[in-house]
Amino acid sequence: MRPAKLRVFFFIFSSIFLLKGQTCQAWEKLTNSQTFDVAVLGGSTGGIAAAIQAARMGMKVALIDRNKYPGRDFHSLSFLESQNTGGFYKELSDSLLHAFTREWKAQPEYSKVTFYSPTLATSVWEELIRKEKNISFFRSFQFDPVAENIRNPHSGESKQIRIFNTKRPVKSFWIAATIWIDGTREGDLASAFGCRIRSGSDSEGEFDLTRSEKSRAQHYNPFATPEDSELWNKFSNDKPTIRIGLTRNPEKKSIRKPEGYRREEFTWITTAVQNGLLTTLLSEEGVKKSLFQRESTLASLSSLNEMVPLPQMLIANAGNYSNLTWSQRDSLQTNARLFVQGLLWFAQNDTSLTESFREKSLQYGLPKSEFRDNDHFASHILLTDASRVEGKMIFTEEDCRSETGQRPVIHRNSVAIGLIETKKDGNPKNEKIHFTIPFETIVPVGNEQILCPVPFFATHDAAQNPAMEAVRIQLGQAAGVAAALSIRNAIMVSKVPVDSVQNELIRMKANMVFMEDVPASDPDFDTVQKTALLGWIQGYSARLDELVMGKDIELWSVRSGFSQKEINELVGKSSRRDALKALLKKYQDQWKSKL
Repeated sequence: MRPAKLRVFFFIFSSIFLLKGQTCQAWEKLTNSQTFDVAVLGGSTGGIAAAIQAARMGMKVALIDRNKYPGRDFHSLSFLESQNTGGFYKELSDSLLHAFTREWKAQPEYSKVTFYSPTLATSVWEELIRKEKNISFFRSFQFDPVAENIRNPHSGESKQIRIFNTKRPVKSFWIAATIWIDGTREGDLASAFGCRIRSGSDSEGEFDLTRSEKSRAQHYNPFATPEDSELWNKFSNDKPTIRIGLTRNPEKKSIRKPEGYRREEFTWITTAVQNGLLTTLLSEEGVKKSLFQRESTLASLSSLNEMVPLPQMLIANAGNYSNLTWSQRDSLQTNARLFVQGLLWFAQNDTSLTESFREKSLQYGLPKSEFRDNDHFASHILLTDASRVEGKMIFTEEDCRSETGQRPVIHRNSVAIGLIETKKDGNPKNEKIHFTIPFETIVPVGNEQILCPVPFFATHDAAQNPAMEAVRIQLGQAAGVAAALSIRNAIMVSKVPVDSVQNELIRMKANMVFMEDVPASDPDFDTVQKTALLGWIQGYSARLDELVMGKDIELWSVRSGFSQKEINELVGKSSRRDALKALLKKYQDQWKSKL
């Protein structure tokens, strides 16, 4: 070997050795017991947002995740809404946009696509976490919620949990923290800490959601025979589901015939095709009654983001999923993957199907760049009726629905906003409805030192709306703020004044209430957010530059407690912008004087 090459070889070898040594030294600095201000279990979107926010407010944070890759279950993000949502959600959206543009050398047409690239998203999460020096990231560590892994010290001391490394060399640590945040989808931490947990479907009439119950009772069944109907019900209506990502890229991975493949599990597809009820398993835009209802494209990558129904064999443990051991959960995940592989294999290869149907199915394959450690399949199951943590307020459908032309109730204690789109009769366009989510939804019943921004309980119909990435990210950020304020002021996290949480979030340009005509860049953004929370603004528009009208005086008098004469003297003939600022100052000064 030439001297020059030898020098290069030894330089590379030495660098690797030194880097490895530094990693080992850093690892050895960790003792068997670690104490933190805030500990977050679960590297979900909401969990990571909570950890980053608490760290930015000066807290020493532990982020614990069983997966090697943070944000592993992240699947999509609507960039269109980031400007209106603000806060950490916008920061993440901008980071993903930058990463996407760098990777694909193009920008997506947001009106037609849903972001999909877990690998790309993971790299963004990694970078965001790495920037925070106050975060100790325990990747590939799991917490098993059994008695021997929990310590409840005497009063005044921090609760502790024991976590185990899932990779070799096997390590275990006791983690102590003042405030805990549950970032798991299943509520593992909250369950172990004795919070009130609910599972299964809502009881009939329990939340007086008669409209939804009637809708479910009249669920449309497209199959002609009772046998077909029974099969269809196995694959729909509130069952455990998983998400898959597929691509039309010519370099896609082919679908392999899975181990233990049983053809009879999928013959219902043939029946559906023969009856003309299923023209293609992987539907094109506009095709109805298909198993997959939407395809979204990211450059050359296509994905099927709709939920894939699972068979009866995976349903038995769904309601008990949170109580399963990790080995049992892993087994369930494996069965889910094998089922989807079998379903796709059948659609692409079974001769009972028409050649046209098989050819359409063969256009799709698995993306080579995604989930390489799991045969290119996502590794999580969505369980709509699994365990959820009951908060001091339960989010119901009435909190995120409205009559046509009206917005849902504005919660005074809102710390996040959400969006749903509904189709109204006679209206060719979807109606956008923005709703608010109060802080009390993530404050569990049964424990004063934990917040649950990810596994918070909502009724089944409501959960279809707030259980989205944007909402989890916002609630995670709110949890991080509340945890930091709790420690700064030496009070229980459940006792942190919500308005102090809101003030911090508004300062970071996060929306507590959606207003379509007041972006975060508006100099009076904070005024509008605070007055909207007080109920002084109706509808989705603040109309700041319009003159004050008589109906404004009437509304503000009722909502503020000031007489109409006081308000008239205060605002004169000013614009709504100036009037709201002056009225808010008077309102705040009065409350300060009473405290």
